Amino acid sequence: MDFIKQNKEIIKQPTKYFTKTTKEKDFKKAFKFYVYWALIINIFAAIYMLIWMPLDTSTQSSGLTMWLVSITPVLAVILIYVVMMIWAGIGIFITTGIMHLLVRLVKGNGKFKDTFNAYSYSGVPNYIVSPIILIVNVGLAFSLLRASLIGTLITSLLSLLVTIAMAIWLVFVQLKAFSIMHKISKLRAATALYFIPIPIVVIIYIISVL
Repeated sequence: MDFIKQNKEIIKQPTKYFTKTTKEKDFKKAFKFYVYWALIINIFAAIYMLIWMPLDTSTQSSGLTMWLVSITPVLAVILIYVVMMIWAGIGIFITTGIMHLLVRLVKGNGKFKDTFNAYSYSGVPNYIVSPIILIVNVGLAFSLLRASLIGTLITSLLSLLVTIAMAIWLVFVQLKAFSIMHKISKLRAATALYFIPIPIVVIIYIISVL
């Protein structure tokens, strides 16, 4: 099954796709699928970061930002892209490991490869929408550069609406994926994916800013 067909089936028939995925013996296909998307998304992300970093008051005076702005834009994008691809490759295993522990806490029956496959494939809503959000945010950056209040408001609102729509879609697919792959209810899947980690992240954030 090629890359495009995989995406179509996950979008149109997620239940059928994830039921079939339970038969995969390892996570090689899922990792390849994830890498394909990472290659695409990180192109947009690298360009966005190069445009946005000089505008961000928290990073514009940093040595890294000043150095990236001083070199050739193409080289800067390539360097950012390489770093993001390396992190994508490492991050997927760290995230999957944490998710697997949480799923096991709620009596999930799957193996590590099931968590990896569920997470990688169910990310399709995020994969598809992320480039759109990044493009909108580039528009926001240019609106800020031009000091356009209307442009800033429109792009900010559009970015917010697209993000909310993507989040709802992502939750729907992820719950379906993890409930099927680990043979648990959607409530247990939601507990592992959202109800446990989100409060922990919020507490850590509050502690860090105090």
